[in-house]
Amino acid sequence: MVPERRAPSARPPRHPSRRRAPGGRRRAPYVAPEGRTLAAGRALLVSLAAFGIWLALDARQLYTSAGASPLGARRSVALAILTPIARVQEFFGLDRVVDGANRALGGRAGVTPGVIALPPATAGHGGGRAKGAASPPTTANSFLQPSAAHPLSVLDVGDSIGIDLGYGLQDLLGTTRSVELQSASVGNTGLANPAYYDWPANLSVELARYHPQVVVALFGGNDWQPFIAEGRRADPGSSFWLQQYTARLRQMVDLVTASGAHLFWVGLPIMSPSSGLAGSVAPSLNAAFAAACSGNPNASYVSIYNLFASPTGSYAQFLPDASGNLVEVRDADGVHIAPPAGDDRAAAAVVRAIESTLHIHL
Repeated sequence: MVPERRAPSARPPRHPSRRRAPGGRRRAPYVAPEGRTLAAGRALLVSLAAFGIWLALDARQLYTSAGASPLGARRSVALAILTPIARVQEFFGLDRVVDGANRALGGRAGVTPGVIALPPATAGHGGGRAKGAASPPTTANSFLQPSAAHPLSVLDVGDSIGIDLGYGLQDLLGTTRSVELQSASVGNTGLANPAYYDWPANLSVELARYHPQVVVALFGGNDWQPFIAEGRRADPGSSFWLQQYTARLRQMVDLVTASGAHLFWVGLPIMSPSSGLAGSVAPSLNAAFAAACSGNPNASYVSIYNLFASPTGSYAQFLPDASGNLVEVRDADGVHIAPPAGDDRAAAAVVRAIESTLHIHL
């Protein structure tokens, strides 16, 4: 007897959302195309916001890099875009925040990889020179009147105050076809702490890269600090510190002048009483700058100390411009030079010194 076959029982169809992937895991719910569009738009907005924050915080470094690029339409467009952004960054002090954060995190901004540091400066008679450094030239370099066909190559180096001066030089000389201006200043640097940034080593690289005819230097904002030299601690203001610091300055002077360039070392401006560089500090540093340049026909010291002083000789944050209107010439920190009036004020003094010393017109 053949067993009776039963009809298969009817089963309700499974809902698509209840289907399981191989292995028993439930598939992720289907996402509508509209959701993907919203997610992509949100990601784009986040990316644009991040780019804007990065541009605002790093505008000064981008501006410096653009200024160091070859002359041409790309450089001009980059400077036109970055100049107002960099001005806003400097006005609000965002560049100081970035430099401070980098230093706090142990960063060493601008260090050129693969550069071998020069031997440390050693003291000798009259403050001494770096061991093995070239002797200063005995005759001054001669300069022809710059032109568009034969522009004057100018390199600007220094710390964050040197960056301020570089802004002014860019304002006055950046559009002059008879001048090729390169900026290589680095914030939070100086000569007192070569472990953070080795200026002699990096300056050698910049000189070989640009072959400048003129070098403008402004340092000192970060140098009034102790350092170790010859196995001893050198405290700022002591005779040993001054001797060692002047030797380091002369090493820089010799590097520049041995390359065939004329050096214009710019002194510090008068400082606010609350800055930590007031009193005898800035004048002492300026005296060391002047001493390092003395005796070298291709090195000139340029003083801007009184250029930022009031009629009574005290520190001034605001000074009258050529039209008699009061303008801000110093940042609120009492150390840095304020854009654009202060930067241009300092740069104008440097340009006058270059013109009168080299007997040229820029």
